Amino acid sequence: MYRQALLSGLVTPSEVVAWADRQILGLDLLPDALMDVSLSGSNTNKLITALGELGPRKLSKTAFRLYATHLLALLRSDSVHLSLITSALYRLA
Repeated sequence: MYRQALLSGLVTPSEVVAWADRQILGLDLLPDALMDVSLSGSNTNKLITALGELGPRKLSKTAFRLYATHLLALLRSDSVHLSLITSALYRLA
């Protein structure tokens, strides 16, 4: 889900790295790709590649529901985000 959110501009590279760092703190066995995300810094291309290696590129039904809920909340908060949301949904197609 973070891959889609990053591609859509809904999260920043630093937010993705912070998420990876939190995951690392809670795991005993670390996937290499998660370490790659953590060490990618602000390099969006490296982040997208590493996130793609972490799991399937398609969203599960649960992940899609969470993603759609986030997009809806964003739209409700300010309609100025409409083009961002449209772009995010287009990338899912």
